[in-house]
Amino acid sequence: MRAPDGTIVRSAGINEEVIAPERLVTSGQLERPGEPAFEIRTSVTFEEHDGKTTVTVHQAYSKMTAAAAATAVEGARTGWSQSVNRFEAYISSLLEQQA
Repeated sequence: MRAPDGTIVRSAGINEEVIAPERLVTSGQLERPGEPAFEIRTSVTFEEHDGKTTVTVHQAYSKMTAAAAATAVEGARTGWSQSVNRFEAYISSLLEQQA
């Protein structure tokens, strides 16, 4: 993944739980250059309200310094927004192909 400052952040993880179309739970490690790796557990829920989907993301971090925590938390909202926007574009392209 690429951080807002252009830094490449290495990541690896597993899907712990997949309940389609309601919930995803993943865990893994992220590592920025020059910093120790830290662990992250992410739960994502999807709820339909009036024809729209509400996405709720909860993340818990461990094995990280205070400085790394501040950077991770600050970048999480941006990262998730980018991911959701890319997913929306992907789904839109699939729907266009079907039309």
